[in-house]
Amino acid sequence: MIVTGEKSNDRERVIALINILFKARFARDLEQFRPYLAPDMVYRMVGQRYHSPFSGEFHGPDAVLNGVHNMNIEFEFENMTLDKIIFDSNGNDVAVRWHGRWKNRGTNAAADFEGFAHLVFENGLVKAYTNFVDTALVANISGWD
Repeated sequence: MIVTGEKSNDRERVIALINILFKARFARDLEQFRPYLAPDMVYRMVGQRYHSPFSGEFHGPDAVLNGVHNMNIEFEFENMTLDKIIFDSNGNDVAVRWHGRWKNRGTNAAADFEGFAHLVFENGLVKAYTNFVDTALVANISGWD
Protein backbone atom coordinates (compact mmCIF):
# COMPACT_ATOMS: atom_id res chain seq x y z
CA MET A 1 0.00 0.00 0.00
CA ILE A 2 1.52 3.31 -1.07
CA VAL A 3 0.11 6.27 0.78
CA THR A 4 1.66 9.02 -1.32
CA GLY A 5 -0.43 12.10 -1.91
CA GLU A 6 -2.64 11.51 1.12
CA LYS A 7 -2.53 13.12 4.53
CA SER A 8 -0.01 11.22 6.59
CA ASN A 9 -1.74 11.92 9.90
CA ASP A 10 -4.21 9.10 9.30
CA ARG A 11 -2.95 6.83 12.10
CA GLU A 12 -4.07 3.59 10.50
CA ARG A 13 -2.18 4.39 7.30
CA VAL A 14 0.93 5.47 9.19
CA ILE A 15 0.86 2.30 11.31
CA ALA A 16 0.48 0.22 8.14
CA LEU A 17 3.42 2.07 6.56
CA ILE A 18 5.59 1.59 9.66
CA ASN A 19 4.79 -2.12 9.65
CA ILE A 20 5.69 -2.37 5.96
CA LEU A 21 8.97 -0.49 6.47
CA PHE A 22 10.07 -2.41 9.54
CA LYS A 23 9.04 -5.78 8.07
CA ALA A 24 11.07 -5.00 4.94
CA ARG A 25 13.99 -3.80 7.07
CA PHE A 26 13.98 -6.90 9.24
CA ALA A 27 13.72 -9.10 6.12
CA ARG A 28 16.57 -7.14 4.45
CA ASP A 29 14.32 -6.34 1.48
CA LEU A 30 15.63 -2.82 0.94
CA GLU A 31 14.14 -2.08 -2.47
CA GLN A 32 10.72 -2.40 -0.86
CA PHE A 33 11.64 0.81 1.06
CA ARG A 34 12.17 3.03 -1.98
CA PRO A 35 8.51 3.86 -2.84
CA TYR A 36 7.97 5.11 0.71
CA LEU A 37 10.96 7.48 0.93
CA ALA A 38 10.66 11.17 0.16
CA PRO A 39 13.17 12.34 -2.48
CA ASP A 40 14.78 14.65 0.11
CA MET A 41 14.56 12.19 2.99
CA VAL A 42 17.18 12.35 5.75
CA TYR A 43 18.21 9.30 7.77
CA ARG A 44 20.26 9.78 10.93
CA MET A 45 21.95 7.14 13.05
CA VAL A 46 22.68 8.91 16.31
CA GLY A 47 26.05 8.12 17.81
CA GLN A 48 29.75 8.61 17.48
CA ARG A 49 31.42 7.51 14.24
CA TYR A 50 34.31 6.41 16.46
CA HIS A 51 32.04 3.69 17.84
CA SER A 52 30.13 2.98 14.64
CA PRO A 53 30.90 3.95 11.06
CA PHE A 54 27.16 3.66 10.46
CA SER A 55 26.49 6.73 12.60
CA GLY A 56 25.87 9.94 10.75
CA GLU A 57 23.44 11.54 8.36
CA PHE A 58 22.37 10.21 4.97
CA HIS A 59 20.45 12.34 2.43
CA GLY A 60 18.15 10.95 -0.23
CA PRO A 61 16.84 7.45 -0.90
CA ASP A 62 20.02 6.16 -2.58
CA ALA A 63 22.24 7.16 0.34
CA VAL A 64 19.75 5.80 2.86
CA LEU A 65 19.45 2.45 1.10
CA ASN A 66 23.22 2.23 0.69
CA GLY A 67 23.75 2.90 4.40
CA VAL A 68 21.21 0.27 5.42
CA HIS A 69 22.72 -2.18 2.91
CA ASN A 70 26.15 -1.67 4.51
CA MET A 71 24.69 -2.48 7.92
CA ASN A 72 23.20 -5.67 6.44
CA ILE A 73 26.66 -6.69 5.21
CA GLU A 74 28.12 -6.21 8.68
CA PHE A 75 25.28 -7.59 10.82
CA GLU A 76 22.61 -10.24 10.97
CA PHE A 77 19.41 -9.10 12.65
CA GLU A 78 17.42 -11.73 14.51
CA ASN A 79 14.15 -11.70 16.43
CA MET A 80 13.52 -8.08 15.54
CA THR A 81 10.24 -6.86 17.00
CA LEU A 82 8.34 -3.59 17.12
CA ASP A 83 7.39 -2.91 20.72
CA LYS A 84 5.43 0.32 20.62
CA ILE A 85 4.35 3.07 18.24
CA ILE A 86 3.74 6.49 19.78
CA PHE A 87 2.14 9.36 17.85
CA ASP A 88 2.77 13.05 18.42
CA SER A 89 -0.34 15.19 18.54
CA ASN A 90 0.11 16.28 14.91
CA GLY A 91 0.18 12.66 13.71
CA ASN A 92 3.16 13.23 11.45
CA ASP A 93 5.84 12.57 14.09
CA VAL A 94 6.00 9.00 15.28
CA ALA A 95 8.24 7.25 17.79
CA VAL A 96 8.89 3.52 17.47
CA ARG A 97 10.48 1.30 20.12
CA TRP A 98 12.01 -1.95 18.90
CA HIS A 99 14.26 -4.73 20.09
CA GLY A 100 16.18 -7.65 18.64
CA ARG A 101 19.48 -9.46 18.46
CA TRP A 102 22.35 -8.20 16.33
CA LYS A 103 25.19 -10.51 15.31
CA ASN A 104 28.37 -9.25 13.71
CA ARG A 105 29.16 -11.41 10.68
CA GLY A 106 32.93 -10.98 11.09
CA THR A 107 33.37 -11.57 14.81
CA ASN A 108 30.29 -13.78 15.38
CA ALA A 109 29.71 -11.77 18.57
CA ALA A 110 26.08 -10.94 19.27
CA ALA A 111 24.07 -8.82 21.66
CA ASP A 112 20.49 -7.97 22.41
CA PHE A 113 19.62 -4.42 21.43
CA GLU A 114 16.78 -2.08 22.23
CA GLY A 115 16.31 0.89 19.99
CA PHE A 116 14.18 3.89 19.38
CA ALA A 117 13.34 5.50 16.05
CA HIS A 118 11.73 8.85 15.34
CA LEU A 119 10.03 9.12 11.97
CA VAL A 120 8.53 12.18 10.33
CA PHE A 121 5.98 11.72 7.57
CA GLU A 122 5.05 14.23 4.89
CA ASN A 123 2.46 13.56 2.19
CA GLY A 124 2.47 9.87 3.09
CA LEU A 125 6.23 9.45 2.69
CA VAL A 126 9.05 9.15 5.20
CA LYS A 127 10.66 12.60 5.31
CA ALA A 128 13.04 11.94 8.21
CA TYR A 129 14.12 8.87 10.16
CA THR A 130 16.34 9.14 13.20
CA ASN A 131 17.56 5.91 14.76
CA PHE A 132 18.87 5.72 18.32
CA VAL A 133 20.89 2.62 19.12
CA ASP A 134 23.75 1.82 21.52
CA THR A 135 26.70 2.46 19.19
CA ALA A 136 29.18 1.52 21.94
CA LEU A 137 27.59 -1.94 22.00
CA VAL A 138 27.80 -2.01 18.19
CA ALA A 139 31.53 -1.31 18.52
CA ASN A 140 31.91 -3.98 21.18
CA ILE A 141 30.38 -6.83 19.16
CA SER A 142 32.29 -5.63 16.09
CA GLY A 143 35.69 -5.62 17.81
CA TRP A 144 36.12 -1.90 17.13
CA ASP A 145 36.62 -0.81 20.71
